[in-house]
Amino acid sequence: MKWINVMKNFNFIMSVLFLIFGLIMASLAFYKSEFIHQGQIRSHFFNYYIFSFFVIILVISLQIFTKKIRTNIFLILISCSIGFTFFETLLEFKVDKLLLSDVKAFKNPYSHILKNENKKDHIPRILPGSLLPNGLDDVYFPASSISLKNTVMCEESSGMISYLSDRYGFNNDDIIWDKEITATLIGDSFVHGDCVSREKTISGNLNHLANKYFFLNLGMGGNGPLLKLLSLREFGFVRKTKNILWFYFEGNDFIELEFESSSRILSSYLYDAKFTQNLSSKTQNLDKKFLTIHNKIMKNQKFPNFLLPRLKNILVLKNIRGLLSRLSAQDLKEGNFNIDKYEKILIKAKEFSLINKANFYFIYLPTFERFSDSQLIHDEFLNKRVVINTMKANDIKVIDISNLVFETSQDPLEFFPDRKNGHYNEKGYREIAKKLIEILKFN
Repeated sequence: MKWINVMKNFNFIMSVLFLIFGLIMASLAFYKSEFIHQGQIRSHFFNYYIFSFFVIILVISLQIFTKKIRTNIFLILISCSIGFTFFETLLEFKVDKLLLSDVKAFKNPYSHILKNENKKDHIPRILPGSLLPNGLDDVYFPASSISLKNTVMCEESSGMISYLSDRYGFNNDDIIWDKEITATLIGDSFVHGDCVSREKTISGNLNHLANKYFFLNLGMGGNGPLLKLLSLREFGFVRKTKNILWFYFEGNDFIELEFESSSRILSSYLYDAKFTQNLSSKTQNLDKKFLTIHNKIMKNQKFPNFLLPRLKNILVLKNIRGLLSRLSAQDLKEGNFNIDKYEKILIKAKEFSLINKANFYFIYLPTFERFSDSQLIHDEFLNKRVVINTMKANDIKVIDISNLVFETSQDPLEFFPDRKNGHYNEKGYREIAKKLIEILKFN
């Protein structure tokens, strides 16, 4: 009898549920936009508002149709919801990867540690960008991960890569902090060295090929322009350095800038020339906070704890939204780039370098898509011409790795792991280092 009553009131129940869903979506978007991100990236939540209001208006509009039409539409919506949830579940549990025979066994650094007895003293790297917008307890925003720890990085074509972090949590041999630095590298995962061993990174190749000189790596995966500025200001001149090499990755620097702009601490580096967190003197305190995060994440990797965050990801369609974000990132047009703010950041970085008597270079790194699509207009793709001209207009020295290395090769895809989208492979990093030595005369 109860089931019959439910079916009789099906349209009413569905109307209420979808109306509640739309209101919750709009409320969560408003909360995250205005409270979590303090209104700094409202444009990012615009699509969420549109979707929420669409659901609400749809439910209200359906009331003018007949009962049969409303029932059919609700059944279609329910079917679509079930389909999306099923697809999201496959993505969350990486079922797609299990069907591929050439995928390595340990893609997840946490699984790698749990499944290897000899890795129990290792920790996965915790990237600064993952702590947006508030950093560590809204008190500190770190520039690196935990110090002097065996750190599991990532895996592409060279197996799972680990490294022993230096005294400040970067990917260097610790002894380099006792040397006079020839050049300091500022950048994201391509500078950090994803996903190759330390000696095969750009800085590792520089230290090997120009062995009379020392090159310091301050790159961290996920670092956008403001995190790079933080790294430069906090650690760029802990040791005297003659050159600052600022690496720009065209694939996501402007996207990361949008999210980093929501951080009060990171924005302070742009608008306050004297602002500092004195991070180099707070390593021990930061390490304690990092270990707390690490222990919590490791606990969540074990059954049944690991199911809860996965369930949350499925409910909010995290993986599907990630796929859509990556697709939309490829369609960014000139007007979507906050070139004015990026220009201000680079001017500040250059000025800070010159004050400390160091040369400043802007290194342009290309994406896989630039070479996988033969129909692209290279100077226009991802606004390359605008970015480079903006740097030159501010007398910033530009080294275009895309032109100097990738486009001089008959097969640019040879610089990517297994010729697939990802970070550069060992050959790619090596050729970049060789070109930098040639241009900057580190020999």
